[in-house]
Amino acid sequence: GSGEYKIGKGVGSLEVNKSGSFTFSVFSDHFYYDRFVKLKTVIVVKKSGRILFRGRVFDEQVGYWKEKILTCEGEMGFFQDSIIRPYDFSGAPAFLLKKFLEDHNAQVDEFKRFRLGKCTVVDANDYIVRSNSAYETTLSNMNSRLIEDSTGGYLHITHGDDDTDPVPTLNYLADFERV
Repeated sequence: GSGEYKIGKGVGSLEVNKSGSFTFSVFSDHFYYDRFVKLKTVIVVKKSGRILFRGRVFDEQVGYWKEKILTCEGEMGFFQDSIIRPYDFSGAPAFLLKKFLEDHNAQVDEFKRFRLGKCTVVDANDYIVRSNSAYETTLSNMNSRLIEDSTGGYLHITHGDDDTDPVPTLNYLADFERV
């Protein structure tokens, strides 16, 4: 029955340019009680078929009633699992993001891959020069070489036009198009 899949209260939080999180609890009679694997189990929260949150189990604690309290980090966290090799880049911000995304996708499991979406961030000349001599995560590079730099903007993950596509799309927006 559907009781096997019931969860305790779920609480989500979403932040701009951050992974966001979702925390919920399951009791020992839950069908998947022993099957949650840290950093591997993907959790999708839907409402009326639309994806509100997609991420992976990040932390697990056991509560007073032996329930498991699972904290998940959102898909943005997947960009911490890939490393960008040292590089020198010059060109439009969209092409630097495309490079980061391709490098990331080549290194990770399929469930952590992204499509490149809209890029509405443009520099004055649409030409930026960036480099990094260190081996840092894709997330770190996206933050330090794009978001926190003169280009600014927002990284926004969507799931198709109607929020039902399981494959995430990474958009780089100068301004939010919808709330």
